[in-house]
Formats: sequence, C-alpha cells, structure tokens
Amino acid sequence: MTDVFRLGGRSYQLLSWWSSSVEGRRPAGFRSILRRAATDPTARRVLRKAHAGLGLCASPVSDHELAGLVADHCQAGRLRIIELPESYGSDARHQFQTLPPPPPVRHWPAPVEPAPEPPPPPPLHWIELELVDDAGAPVPRERFMLIAPDGRQRTGRLDDNGFARVERLEATDYEISYPDLGMGTWKASA
Repeated sequence: MTDVFRLGGRSYQLLSWWSSSVEGRRPAGFRSILRRAATDPTARRVLRKAHAGLGLCASPVSDHELAGLVADHCQAGRLRIIELPESYGSDARHQFQTLPPPPPVRHWPAPVEPAPEPPPPPPLHWIELELVDDAGAPVPRERFMLIAPDGRQRTGRLDDNGFARVERLEATDYEISYPDLGMGTWKASA
C-alpha cells in the first residue's frame, strides 16, 4: 500500500513496511506534518487508509489520535513517510498510487518430530521342569500345566528325560500341575 498527499505545496508519501524499494527521505518534523495531515480531509483519508491497512486497531480513532498512531507506526517501522521531489504531483492537488501486494509468505510445515519409541516389552522369563520318581529316575512324556494368577495357562509335555523348559513367560508366580498324576502323587523340590 502506498498513498500520496500534498500539504503546503509539498508531496508526501505513506508506504507500508514492505515497500522498501521506494527511495526517499523521512522529512524532519514528520510528526507535525502528520498532525497537519489529520486536519486536511483528503490527507486524513490517506492516513486512515494507511492505519487501517496495518490491521492493528479494530476500534475507531479520533483525528487527533490518528496522527499520533500513524506517527508511532512510522517510528516503529511499520509505515514510512517520505517527502517526494517538488516536481512530483505539481499538476494535481492529491494523487493516489497503489503498489502491487507483497509476495506471499511461505509457511513451511513445522518439522515433524519422530514418534517416541514404544517402551520395551517387559523382560521375558523361563521355567525349567524336571519330574523324577522316588528312585530319582526321570518320568518321561508326562503332561504338565502352568497357571498364571490371572488364569492364563500354558501346557506341554516333558521330554524323554522327564525335562521341559518353558520360555517367554511374564515375571509372576505360576502354579504347576501334572493333570494325569493325582494331587498327592508328586511334590515340588527346590
């Protein structure tokens, strides 16, 4: 956005912050120039348009406040006021120009953070079973059952040496039974 207005035989231009390619100098006493511009109907329209174009104030402002706000925007660098050469606009009281809009701002997507790694599975454990008779001889091919506290069961058979290793078990206490043997026919050893 760029607007030109004349006061006291001089031409002034208000430029938005992105119009940096326009050459010119900020006049000394620019605040007083803007206060005078707020009293001129055509120049006041230029000031209101420049102020509204920034989108920083939703409520209406008085003419007196308008000059101060535009001066503050110039001081902060959001607007620029420059004095144009005397030959500019000598054939008309006021002139209006519009610069092309600024190039679009690219908003690149934020970098995607990798998903956190899932927690490792709980370590798995194993149990070894060995069943021997009273004389210490192995009891081969006997069926066994492991029962977890939550009721889950694992079953299997001992090998020819009366031995079995059950792996991939959660760390908990298991009840061990030999269903084909009676309850009092066997006992656990350490």
